[in-house]
Amino acid sequence: MPFGPGKYGANAEELIKRFGTKLCVIIMIGDTPGSASFDCATADPAMLVSLPEILRNTAAKIEENFRRGKL
Repeated sequence: MPFGPGKYGANAEELIKRFGTKLCVIIMIGDTPGSASFDCATADPAMLVSLPEILRNTAAKIEENFRRGKL
């Protein structure tokens, strides 16, 4: 992932300030399968190393909630 301002980076930065988080990821999902884009912002670029693991864990939680009928 390239570093620097992205298409939604300013929005992600605003959400970090608003909610006091350390990392914000915005995922935009299109109307066709596999059609998505994302951007993120953080004051600590070292956190980006953990981003794939964070997203995998989040996806697993979403799948589990879906199986349990909680989505």
